[in-house]
Amino acid sequence: HNVVFAPISEGVVQAVDADTMTSLWVTKPAWTGAQKPGLSCLSRVTYENGYIYYGTWNTDDTNGYFYCYNAADLDSLTATETKSPVWMVEHKGGFYWSEAKVSGDYVLFGSEDGNLGYLDGTPTADIYTCLAGTAFEGAGKSFGQTPVVDSFLVNGDIRSSAVYDSDTAAFY
Repeated sequence: HNVVFAPISEGVVQAVDADTMTSLWVTKPAWTGAQKPGLSCLSRVTYENGYIYYGTWNTDDTNGYFYCYNAADLDSLTATETKSPVWMVEHKGGFYWSEAKVSGDYVLFGSEDGNLGYLDGTPTADIYTCLAGTAFEGAGKSFGQTPVVDSFLVNGDIRSSAVYDSDTAAFY
């Protein structure tokens, strides 16, 4: 069936049946530290091959998180099924307007730089390449293990969508 993935609050995304507008499940974000951060879902939710990917943001100089969740409705009798993340990437500054792109076994997305404004030009934002949900779980990995395959430091906030060109087999 058709599903709408709606960011609602505190880093939570809710899956809704597009035909009946009934809830299917909600995410249960994870984070480090004892105190729950005031997270906002300020990135697009990307769906690919049965998984969703999205990032959260709090402030320029606090941690935000990028998540991968299995999008299957495993408990169709419960409208409030709660999903735990498959994996999570934590980054100072978080993920603001960042949209993931999935191709094959990989997902690529960018982060904020974790600074209040532009500083001395020291690269602190990352472009992350992670294992996509199927590749991560297929490798026998579980939550708490890093999905990061590679990262590249850049200057400034990354507030755009990643794209993939199949002709050149490259992410941009």
